[in-house]
Amino acid sequence: MSDAYLNDLFSLGGRVALVTGASSGIGRELAKGLALAGASVALSGRDVARLAETRRMIVEADGVAETFPAEVGDFEVLHPLVEEVVARLGRLDI
Repeated sequence: MSDAYLNDLFSLGGRVALVTGASSGIGRELAKGLALAGASVALSGRDVARLAETRRMIVEADGVAETFPAEVGDFEVLHPLVEEVVARLGRLDI
């Protein structure tokens, strides 16, 4: 099986993923992995500076990422968060 076949099979090119907790730990690594697979990544979390660092890591590796600071534990924030992701990145798939 070729690398090209696997890339085509598992590519997330053209998709937009929202990752909460993207400022550190598992969320940061998940965001980096989704970007590596070709997704544009909407990075959400509470710490603006650390979100910016996650974005920098992704962009420096030729990925696409935007930050969306939010406290997703507040359910009132969820609908506006999704609306802003769609407004800025055109869609939301993951």
